[in-house]
Amino acid sequence: MSHSSKKSSQYYWYCQGIGWTIYTFISFTFFTLAGSATPRLFIYYTIVSLTGLGLTHVYRYLIQRWGWTKLNAGQITLRIFPASILLGISWFLVNSLGWMILKVFAANPTPMSFQLAFGIIFNTSVVALIWSLLYFGWHFFNNYKQAEIDHWRMASIAQEAQLTALKSQINPHFMFNALNNIRALILEDQHKAREMLTALSELMRYALNYSQAKQVSLEDEMYIVDSYLQLASIQFEDRLQFSKHIDEALMDVQIPPMLLQTLIENSIKHGIAHLPEGGEVKLRGSREANEVKLVIENTGQFRPKSPTEKKQGKSTGTGLKNATERLKMLYGELASIRLTQKNNYVTATVTIPQ
Repeated sequence: MSHSSKKSSQYYWYCQGIGWTIYTFISFTFFTLAGSATPRLFIYYTIVSLTGLGLTHVYRYLIQRWGWTKLNAGQITLRIFPASILLGISWFLVNSLGWMILKVFAANPTPMSFQLAFGIIFNTSVVALIWSLLYFGWHFFNNYKQAEIDHWRMASIAQEAQLTALKSQINPHFMFNALNNIRALILEDQHKAREMLTALSELMRYALNYSQAKQVSLEDEMYIVDSYLQLASIQFEDRLQFSKHIDEALMDVQIPPMLLQTLIENSIKHGIAHLPEGGEVKLRGSREANEVKLVIENTGQFRPKSPTEKKQGKSTGTGLKNATERLKMLYGELASIRLTQKNNYVTATVTIPQ
């Protein structure tokens, strides 16, 4: 059990214990003021409160098992009213047994009538409804706070990812290679040089602005991937072979900005760049059952960081971790990014539940 779950469970039992203790004394005090309080009645209301505690605990278990806390307010309302009535009836039936046992010892036992039974069921149902409102109210408040935390956490992760991407794209080595290659192209092919400048400006603009959105369409992401590959192709020339096979029906799928660009950049930087003969990068996208799979496969092998790289902080770990966290915040724990090695290929598999 996580620390937050354990703490939440402790709060629940504190509230249960305090709430039902208060209910016992309020009920007994009412009859004391009416002049009909007896030790037997106190025992009876203690049993009533313990029964209420037990039944509401079972009720809470069913709420969690059926996932009611994840429903909206309207859906919950349609469920808690009949649930409160059923809980009230169950409570009455258990309490009636205690009533029958205790009245054996009473000098003047009170007979159970239809009016009395209806009144007790009404009261227990109201108490059950109040318990439900308090329980779901606490969950709504807690979920609201968690949503605020997730919002700022998402913003922080996006900002960190943006800085990581900018550091990758604007570092002097990248700028030197890109601009130097474009300068050489100006004399050889002015049209292509203009295209490369456009690709560089689009890449920089996207990297600067993408943190404004939590997600982008796969179609938009592919546009910036193409810009990055245009620039990479100048440096690597024939050493870089790229192919993509993505189902057109997936172009509306939403992903975190710079997700594919980061993975493809890593495949080139940590794979193709270290192979004198170069290699290939393959991008595939398909829908499998209730999941979308995006697969980036590149020639190469996992390389452990050298002492120099560790000292300089060169690692794909931070970018990959940020991408994974942003993906899970959008799609939940079923979303993932998995790296595998097979023969001379490294594969990054992005799984997005649909």
